[in-house]
Amino acid sequence: RGEVLRRASGWAAGVVPVVFAVVLLVAYDTPRRAVVAYLLAFLVSVLLPGTLVHRWLRGRQRLLVADLALGAATGLALQLLGWFLFTALGLASWMWVWTVLLVAPFAAVPALRRHAAIGRYPQRLPVGAAWATAALTSGLLWRTAQSWFVSSPLPPKSLMWYPDDYWHLAAAAELQRSVLPRVPQVADLTFTYHWFSNAHMGVMSTLTGIDLPVVIARLWLVPLVLVLAGLAVAVMVKLTGSAWPSLVVIAFLLTSGSLNGITWLGLDGVAAFVAHSPSQTYSLIPMLLVVHVATDVLRGRPVRRGWILFFLVLMFTAGSKSSVLPVLLCGAALAGVVALLRRDGWRRCLALGGALLAAMLVMAPLVTGSSAGAGVQAFAIVRRFPVWKEVTGLTNYEIGVNTGLVIPRLDAPGAATLLALILVAYAVQYAWLLSGLSVLSFRRDGDLTAWFLLGTGIAGWWAMMLLDVDGVSQAYFMRGAVVAWHVLAAWGVHRIWTTAAAGHRRRRLAVWAVAGLGLGWLVLKLQNSLSQDDVPAGARSPRAAVVHGELLTDLAVVVVPLLVGLGLWWVLHRRGSRAALPLIVAMTAAFVLAPVVRPLTEVPKPGGYAPEPSRTVSSAEVKAARWVAAHTPTRDVVATNLHCVRFLTRPSCDARSFWVSGLTQRAVLVEGWGYTEAAHEANGKNNLGSRQQPFADPATFALNEAAFTAPTRAGLDELYARGVRWLYADRRASKVSPALATLAELRLRLGTADVYQLRAP
Repeated sequence: RGEVLRRASGWAAGVVPVVFAVVLLVAYDTPRRAVVAYLLAFLVSVLLPGTLVHRWLRGRQRLLVADLALGAATGLALQLLGWFLFTALGLASWMWVWTVLLVAPFAAVPALRRHAAIGRYPQRLPVGAAWATAALTSGLLWRTAQSWFVSSPLPPKSLMWYPDDYWHLAAAAELQRSVLPRVPQVADLTFTYHWFSNAHMGVMSTLTGIDLPVVIARLWLVPLVLVLAGLAVAVMVKLTGSAWPSLVVIAFLLTSGSLNGITWLGLDGVAAFVAHSPSQTYSLIPMLLVVHVATDVLRGRPVRRGWILFFLVLMFTAGSKSSVLPVLLCGAALAGVVALLRRDGWRRCLALGGALLAAMLVMAPLVTGSSAGAGVQAFAIVRRFPVWKEVTGLTNYEIGVNTGLVIPRLDAPGAATLLALILVAYAVQYAWLLSGLSVLSFRRDGDLTAWFLLGTGIAGWWAMMLLDVDGVSQAYFMRGAVVAWHVLAAWGVHRIWTTAAAGHRRRRLAVWAVAGLGLGWLVLKLQNSLSQDDVPAGARSPRAAVVHGELLTDLAVVVVPLLVGLGLWWVLHRRGSRAALPLIVAMTAAFVLAPVVRPLTEVPKPGGYAPEPSRTVSSAEVKAARWVAAHTPTRDVVATNLHCVRFLTRPSCDARSFWVSGLTQRAVLVEGWGYTEAAHEANGKNNLGSRQQPFADPATFALNEAAFTAPTRAGLDELYARGVRWLYADRRASKVSPALATLAELRLRLGTADVYQLRAP
């Protein structure tokens, strides 16, 4: 009877996050049928074929959640392969056949049927770990709702989405019809970017028939959060043989686990789970799958057919986020250096690095647009910190534009000291990584995977520090790589606990751990209470001295207990005292677990949605755009007079209006160009940022604007020759000439929006 109850409890723990996800989606106005249809489609088109293929290539996993998570990750890669084939052939609406083609062999071929067998797994998640995983996964789902759903009402309501969300909506629509997409907001340009997350959104909309805005604003992220939590379990079971360390990884994803409570400093590169960045969230899935396979490679275990999967997943990774493979390659390089030093395992590192490099080269043409506007400047990211401007007097131009190889104003009074303190703050922020040192070894029996994880994080941090990318996108190198450090830290926690438990009673160790957790809690609470909300400004004292004093005080609150603890442990360890191991358990709880546990106990602030009238798309404008989506051929091009975030077209505006291409799901001749390669490369020209630059093709822009303000038959005919069939005119953006109604057919008028159809010449 007890065994039955344990099994039932385990299954219930697995169901809870799914039920919670459904409740959240329905609570945020997602149609119930859409929720059910989407989850079923994910189950059938992603999870089922992916699990079967993963079992065939790498064998059945010993744990159900690991088997399903690795299968889902594999299914996402296979889905993209099917998308490429069917969309290239013009058969995108037949994508369901791809699922049949993948699954049928496992029913028809006797040798493959065993991979479809349903049976018990040798391992089970302990009940406590299962429920803790369910709770943390539900927390991730809640965070998703608060950071995304709250600010993204569904059409036809009036909208003020984050601008990038419209951009991703347009990209997903474009990828529903083309494998060589054009930039949806500037139809004459080729779209070279890591857009695999957008392709996934488009495929799921095609398979289910669910409106694409509903997929993007609600549905697509939910299954991926569940898969991400499952992958954390799979990776930690692979590395440690135990599932409970995955709780540390999931908690890091949920809370970031920063030891830096200096609220006004704003250090970047600590959070892996970033709202409104589909590519960042999506890329974490192939990254963890790569770590799982790479562990077998580096441990010298037979991979065989798994190499097929590995290379497919590496290409999947490159197209998901272009910043991931380079840091993984550096991780393989560090593992290779260690292998050479110990004269063992270098061939394995070479094989891993060679596969990573080959995938990067193959996928480079696809993602070259991701590097537009990139340069080199030491500590460029620091110049964006408000405190750097406060101390050095940096101008807005120097903040936004790369002016040299070294961060500007480093020679200002107090600047060098400030930079040193910021670097110390970064070290404190990642102090939880110290637990990972316990699994690093130069011995031949040491695990090279630990060095691979360490090198990945190091590469991510240095890329963030040395590169300068418009929009501070260099931070994404570390936002992805930090997950490798999360895994390494969790692995270290497991090693420290198991080593200590081998020589001490677990209850006694638990007391030490609770004491350490309490101490860490108090340290973080004290640091947070001492920190101000804003950058400290110098009233009577020189501002550099004020900032230095504030930083030193806040950092000392964490650094002093850490150094005292390490010093005491060193003395006890040298003397062979049995108290050394319990002390290190307490320190691990204080500096690894406290940063992730403390935020879990705080009541989160409810997300807010306060739309600004000057940036809000009215319900009438939304309905007009959705009319275009419903009543026009998908490959038609639209022209619009909307280009600026705040609607009114004027010189040097923020040219990130993407909602026309997004809500119409049609390519636009010229809409917002703030994210084009030309805009990024022009960053700083005429003292303007990339988003304020004029359109790179003045003749096309003039032709486009004239169609609305001073239309002529010849001008409209030229637009028609360039593929434009529809005009979306909005009187909030610019004057719309009454003459336009005599030269084109007015098909719809709603509020300030008019939709015209061009006549053939």
